[in-house]
Amino acid sequence: MDYDKFGILLTILIVGSMFIYVAITDNWVPGIPSLIPEQVIPEVVESEKRLDNAYYEWCYKMKIECK
Repeated sequence: MDYDKFGILLTILIVGSMFIYVAITDNWVPGIPSLIPEQVIPEVVESEKRLDNAYYEWCYKMKIECK
């Protein structure tokens, strides 16, 4: 086998294996289970509850008078 043909075959093999890896990890094929578990992000606390008086709390911590 010539070096040129071997290089082309090797390139096709590498690109094909990368495509298969991405297809499996991104779950493109619904019949194949994903190798990487899906990340669950906990819900963020509503901003109304935790940032209701954030400006005044900052002023209190800095010991300045805010209006």
